Amino acid sequence: MLAEGTRRFDLYDFFSVLLPGGGLIVGLVPFLPRDAKIFSVGAVAAGVVLGFVFGRGLHALGLLLERPPNADGSWFAVRSFGIVSNGVSTSHRDLFTDEIRNPEEVSPGLVDEFYARVLDAFPDIGLQQQRSELEESDDPELETLYTLVRSQIHIDSRGRSRTFQAVLDFQRTMMVTSLLLFAIYMTYAIMLWRGATSPVAYEAYISYVGPTAWLVALGALVLLLSAYTTFERIRSNYRRYFIQYLMADFITLYEAADEDVSRTAS
Repeated sequence: MLAEGTRRFDLYDFFSVLLPGGGLIVGLVPFLPRDAKIFSVGAVAAGVVLGFVFGRGLHALGLLLERPPNADGSWFAVRSFGIVSNGVSTSHRDLFTDEIRNPEEVSPGLVDEFYARVLDAFPDIGLQQQRSELEESDDPELETLYTLVRSQIHIDSRGRSRTFQAVLDFQRTMMVTSLLLFAIYMTYAIMLWRGATSPVAYEAYISYVGPTAWLVALGALVLLLSAYTTFERIRSNYRRYFIQYLMADFITLYEAADEDVSRTAS
């Protein structure tokens, strides 16, 4: 099962790594030299490779922004622009632990059934025997539980939660990509506004078109606001569905494993 369930490149890599990295590459195309052969086979192949490499970096940056180091659980610089705020930047892991202790987005009945299964499956990780006894001090054990459950579902290579996780992380990484492109284009607009006839040392596509500083800045702002509306604001619903299916997938797989054991024993 391990060999069947583990892939070198899967749906998660495609959505949350390759597509955002490709989006960054496409966003940087206007800064390439005008005589660059961007549609040649070699250029496309290099774009795919660089998209995957950049996508890994964007994914890592997204994880860093989602789990900030400050004591109040926030990145001051990012929150100052209102892009990431309390509730919006909550990670999957944090929502999972919150829902186990105090179900709000997930049915309490589903959480109770899930908790009963994980107590039986993982008796040695130090979980409280009664879910009602869980407190914030139990969060390290619940985070360990989250890792184990995710691992079980990934190895099995089934479960609807894997799709929701890929889409969620795609949305987060695309938001990071949009922030980075916004910063690049705004820097270009500021350089134009300060009188630079060509902010790059060669004739790029964007220099040939010759947009004004205000037009570049407006385009960057539209990009950022569109990304925020499209990717960030809809993540809350997908995050709730992900946690629901994560628990349901584990229950289903656990019961299927029990049936296999019973069938083998008989």
